[in-house]
Amino acid sequence: MCTVCAAVYVEQLLPFWINCSHCGKFRKVMRTFSLLTADEIASFVCEDLLEGNCSVEEEFCVTEAKHQAGLSHLVHPFAPQQSTLHYLLTSITMTKLHNNYFHVALNIPNEQSMAFSLRPDVMEYDEVYAFLNTLLSRTRSSLVLYGSKLEVVIVGGGLSGLAAARQLRSLGAKVTVLEAKAKVGGRMQDDWSLGVCVGCGAQLITGIVNNPIVLMCHQIGLPYKLLSDECPLLDSETGRQVSPLADRIVDEHFNCMLDAIGQWKTTTKTTDNNLLSQLTNLNNKLVKCLDFKWTKEFERLLQWQIGNVEFSCGAQLSEVSARHWDQNESVGQFAGAHALLSEGSGQLIKRLAEGNIFESNMLTLVHCSNGKKFACDKVLLCLPLAVYQNKIVEFVPELPSEKFVAFKNLGAGLIEKVAVRFPRCFWTNLLKEDGTLDYFGHIPKDQTERVYSTCFTTFLQDLPKCQNQQFVLMSYVCGDSVQLVNNKSDVEVVADFIETLEKLFPEESIPNPLAIYLKVGASGDDYDRMAASIDDKLYFAGECTNRFFPQTMTGAYISALRETSKIAESWMTANA
Repeated sequence: MCTVCAAVYVEQLLPFWINCSHCGKFRKVMRTFSLLTADEIASFVCEDLLEGNCSVEEEFCVTEAKHQAGLSHLVHPFAPQQSTLHYLLTSITMTKLHNNYFHVALNIPNEQSMAFSLRPDVMEYDEVYAFLNTLLSRTRSSLVLYGSKLEVVIVGGGLSGLAAARQLRSLGAKVTVLEAKAKVGGRMQDDWSLGVCVGCGAQLITGIVNNPIVLMCHQIGLPYKLLSDECPLLDSETGRQVSPLADRIVDEHFNCMLDAIGQWKTTTKTTDNNLLSQLTNLNNKLVKCLDFKWTKEFERLLQWQIGNVEFSCGAQLSEVSARHWDQNESVGQFAGAHALLSEGSGQLIKRLAEGNIFESNMLTLVHCSNGKKFACDKVLLCLPLAVYQNKIVEFVPELPSEKFVAFKNLGAGLIEKVAVRFPRCFWTNLLKEDGTLDYFGHIPKDQTERVYSTCFTTFLQDLPKCQNQQFVLMSYVCGDSVQLVNNKSDVEVVADFIETLEKLFPEESIPNPLAIYLKVGASGDDYDRMAASIDDKLYFAGECTNRFFPQTMTGAYISALRETSKIAESWMTANA
């Protein structure tokens, strides 16, 4: 017997509401109207239904449904616009038809698990309780109800510091942010000197589904560019594109090596090894078992695969733990396409910083170099790992030994961005039919030529539509190669950059660049040690404290919410 879904039954009785592609107003479509296709809905305009076109006012029930007060959540929204506004208008019983796929609350059957997507059939008691607290039917409690005013000092005005400050203020706490630099945003600064935005720090969103960074982008109207999976691979040895068959063979070969490492981790208890040695040993064994010849082209493609992992780690694989290099994948990661903040993160940082009290001083705990002192109930440190490792911050008394163990065991990955602007697009033969290309791969001749990243990112708009086109290529340098680049002058770096491109495009005359931009950008238990609070007074946030989403701006943001929750819970418990 089939049970009829209530939503299906309702949709057969109630009218549809369609959004005008010109004015944005919703119009009621009765059942007598012809059935519309997805394309017709996307191109719908008011004149299709009304004589007065877009000048006719929207019906009052729609205006009421779009009012922000009707869509309040347990916690204040990150920005003025509500995330649900675009796809959930409850008072007119609209269900989601918006095809902007960036939020999936519940797990999709037969799909790989994804971050922040719940499975109701396997939820624990505490998960059910927490989930209920996010429903519209629950009331929001503020820290104001729990006695005296909570005062928090946040050290570091980067993404995690600003996010924590905003969240704590929404809960009624008094917050002061201490930032040593003249600008907030930490490493997330934008550079427009080449005519396009090149982020000095994080600019890539790894997975848009359920990603809070994407959610905030929608709330403030900050555009981002979805990146496709297509990546033409150019062999620096031959100057031609790699054959799809060779790419597929080496991809399967490399995945087999990673699977073997995964099995080694679960079946052995031997001491740790570096990832490069482990991959090299496995490759030598697997090649001997092949029933076909392992060519030099295959070997070069393998170096490209290794270079990709080095970029994701920000270090040479000879320094990365083979046993724990992918420990974050023990939980679901953010799904969906990757995206690029095409106009930078400046607007996001600016909105997060609104309403905060800033003090620009070199900080030594709660005493600043200009003599200022800050008394507070809680201190939240939102600093990069390298700041702790270089002992730039002095703690009195010293931190527990577990913290220093974490500082030592975790590696602070180094990544340089090298962006060059050219007078013309000499990679047109790689463009897709729509005139776009997100990136192309660089297959090195051998491991000694893995200086620049395995990929070149193109900052290229739709050629026919863009009047002021900028032809910019960006590559990355990571790990030990960073020092090699830093020891060279800009002229030498440009020469190396051009030399690499000449190998990839031997039939092209690579033009002289117009400008160049150059900027610096263990185990999972060590991340937990980094995140551990001290005496319920000193707390730690930042991407280096996020075990499951490290090395990302999303991880930094999530760590801020985690610590504000701990601070709020501690304060409410103490003042209950």
